[in-house]
Amino acid sequence: MSSPESVATVPANNSFWHRPWRRAEFGWGVTAVTLLLGLPIFFCLPPGGDVTLYDMAARTVLRGGVHYRDVFDTNPPGIVWAQALIRRTCGWSYEVLRAWDLLIVGGSVVLLARWIRRANGSGYSVAWFAAGVALVYPFASQNTHCQRDPWMLLPVLVALGMRLRRLEARLSEPNGGTCPPAPWWTGPFPEGCCWGAAAWIKPHVILPAAVVWWVSVVPLYRRSRLSRWGVARDFLGSFSGGSFVGALGAAWLVGTGTWPYFFSQFADWNPEYAERALSLLPSRLDVVLAFFPPWSLAHLLAVPLAVIGVREFLKWPHRPARLERWRVYSWAPTERAAAARALLGALYLVWLFQSWVFQREAEYIHIPDTFLMMAVVAGQRWALGFCGLVWVLAANVFVRTAGADPEIFQLIRELDNSPIPIKLPYHPLGRPDLFETWVQCWREGGTPQVRNRVQLMDGKPITSDWVELEQVAGYLRAVDPPVADRELLCWNLSTHPLYLKLGVEPALRYMHWETVFEFRSKADQVCREVARANPRFVVSDLGTFVGSKRLVHAPGLDGRADQLPYWFPRAQANRFPWNQPIVVRAGRYAVHRVTNPILARDVEPPPLDQQVLRPGINEWSGSMNQAIDPSQFAPAYLEVSGATALGLVDSPSSWAQLQRMTGSVPPPGGVDFSLFVAVVGLSAGREMGLSLGVQAGELAARVESSRQTAPGQRYQIVVLPREGVTTVNGRPFRANPEAK
Repeated sequence: MSSPESVATVPANNSFWHRPWRRAEFGWGVTAVTLLLGLPIFFCLPPGGDVTLYDMAARTVLRGGVHYRDVFDTNPPGIVWAQALIRRTCGWSYEVLRAWDLLIVGGSVVLLARWIRRANGSGYSVAWFAAGVALVYPFASQNTHCQRDPWMLLPVLVALGMRLRRLEARLSEPNGGTCPPAPWWTGPFPEGCCWGAAAWIKPHVILPAAVVWWVSVVPLYRRSRLSRWGVARDFLGSFSGGSFVGALGAAWLVGTGTWPYFFSQFADWNPEYAERALSLLPSRLDVVLAFFPPWSLAHLLAVPLAVIGVREFLKWPHRPARLERWRVYSWAPTERAAAARALLGALYLVWLFQSWVFQREAEYIHIPDTFLMMAVVAGQRWALGFCGLVWVLAANVFVRTAGADPEIFQLIRELDNSPIPIKLPYHPLGRPDLFETWVQCWREGGTPQVRNRVQLMDGKPITSDWVELEQVAGYLRAVDPPVADRELLCWNLSTHPLYLKLGVEPALRYMHWETVFEFRSKADQVCREVARANPRFVVSDLGTFVGSKRLVHAPGLDGRADQLPYWFPRAQANRFPWNQPIVVRAGRYAVHRVTNPILARDVEPPPLDQQVLRPGINEWSGSMNQAIDPSQFAPAYLEVSGATALGLVDSPSSWAQLQRMTGSVPPPGGVDFSLFVAVVGLSAGREMGLSLGVQAGELAARVESSRQTAPGQRYQIVVLPREGVTTVNGRPFRANPEAK
């Protein structure tokens, strides 16, 4: 209760708008409204590529197949076991899987909310923590849902809760007493079982487990509250629990005949995969701070808060004699609160470290450390969710007005190019068609049309076009004789759902071909396996070359729809599977009937300097305006040292796709959609950059400026009129098939 002096000196203000971030009811209201708007869209989102992979693996296991032998995988089988159990008991609906995802992630959020209160967080900080999670998770891309790292967080938090319960039993109460003894089910052995279950999903969790154990045990030993035997018993109990779960998993591997293939995968393949991940480390720091803007920037606040929290518990009770008024860090009022902060802070710091250093660049990997970051900050009574809400609302207004206000556009560009990238994301809650989409989700559910509408990564090659994919499935169902097991090969990631739609086994065990070809030492082996497989049909995705929906529907040079589109790069046309005849095209997807011999040398992707350059958006500074003559340049595409480039921004809709992909905003003068514009920089066989969606005059000036500052780089420009007839390789074609 407040003292009389505080009541007399601090005037009461019950207005709702007085410090709204200190009002729990406001935070819970934002949480409820956000979930009401977001969950229908969440349930209609299509599955990500990894979900399809592990559905295939689960189906293989349930049919009596052998994991790793029949489905290539670089991870332990824990997620396969979980998905197989869900599919066996609850069916194969994606909505069911998302319901389980919501239950698992929601369980982690509930445990973190309870932890915030134990760390001396307030009711309003818990409410705004929940609001922050609601603003992030349902609206993240489909590739962050039903994933390993978020699911792994739940058993880790259960284990952490058991450890805290035992730790509290040895700590003093504020009145000098002690907590009651911890129940048996919170002992070291059950805790170790939880850590072991998490390790079967990803072994990276072993490092956080070790650090959390050290932070919880060593201070007690130093304060003579735990004997050497107590330390040893705690360690052996946790280790035996983890070993027990590990032995159960190993027994399954041996009993199902999976062990030799599991061992081969982790001994022969994965070391190269780990080396590749470590080689990309220098480029990952900026990405970690930009995955979930603006929330990711709060890592810069949470890291020092977590470090101070761990140190406070290790040095307890050496702290200020009088607790100062809350500023950035508030000292723990009790040893129990300090212990809760220390365990949470240690888990957060080590989890952030391992996800940044040892894992790949992927959004879903950083969902757990984002949740832990929010909890660390909320434990200090920061209303982080309120700050994020204000940021999101302001960003939506800024982005919508940037095209008409050059000053706002310049400000956004400067923030984005700052040493610490400050992005202003356009949150889906600000989309004009949000309500219409929400109603359609309620009425129709996850139909192919709805999935195409709600997927948040539209335009990226890992996203499937579900309407066109259903057309391909319809064709393959109707062929005579029917497609059987091992007769279908889905070459690109976005085509893999066809295996599940048709109920057939793949011609090869490899699924993520982009990942497989990163194993350079295994390239010859993979190519030989493809050549030996000799499938009957191959389905490829033209969207891996170009992001424009209009271009992927373009006809061939003769105007025929059963050909590769006129822009298709020559460096790829003679490689598998595009050297096989096309029997049908459904938009971005091409169905090839395998009639030509498959040669191993035609399977591996060409060298880097002969690959199609994927686009990125580079915001340009300055106002340059020079004329450019389209007649000076090749009309459709060009090749520079074997590299092919094509302008991708050809309509307002394709620009909108790239906006969602990159968080970019249009230039103040708008985008000239009368031209396809691309610029390629190539030096020493490495991609130097590709910039799209700018005025033609500014493009020419930028290229000329780059030539002066970097004369060693070679630049070429492509300018293709949208309408009219021109020629490619001596053959006439229409850049816009609808033009008269």
